[in-house]
Amino acid sequence: MRWAKKVPAMFRHDPLFRYATIAAVLALIFLAVSMVQHVGGHSTGGLTFTPAKALNDALTG
Repeated sequence: MRWAKKVPAMFRHDPLFRYATIAAVLALIFLAVSMVQHVGGHSTGGLTFTPAKALNDALTG
């Protein structure tokens, strides 16, 4: 419990701790999004939207 009380002060004063914490949170967010996409069946990789195809579709009607 003592360590938990030191986190806000370390976040303010220690740049290495600050950036490591931000990187860890971003990694967890990307991991969660990846897991949700995998469970949802969107694990094909790559983008489904291509500007050239969208432009071609718009021009041809």
